[in-house]
Amino acid sequence: MELFISLFFTAVLSGFITDFAQTKKQKILYATLLAIIFSILLMLLFPPILLHIKIYCLYGINILITNLIVGMNMLISEYGHLQLFKKKK
Repeated sequence: MELFISLFFTAVLSGFITDFAQTKKQKILYATLLAIIFSILLMLLFPPILLHIKIYCLYGINILITNLIVGMNMLISEYGHLQLFKKKK
């Protein structure tokens, strides 16, 4: 449930926030900062049932990775012409 909330809000807000950025570097920076902020907020709002330190760290890392994937998917969809996938002439 928490991961779904994380995905939804990160996807929606990343679209709004990156509208204000002009360059590709700014868009990457905004998406990364948004993912980190949401990860911290969700770790505080939805603490895991077991408060063991290893489980808490894994929980936070899982949310952070999920949010970063959403941010990168947004960037890849906007810049679909990545240099890595271009054929050499």
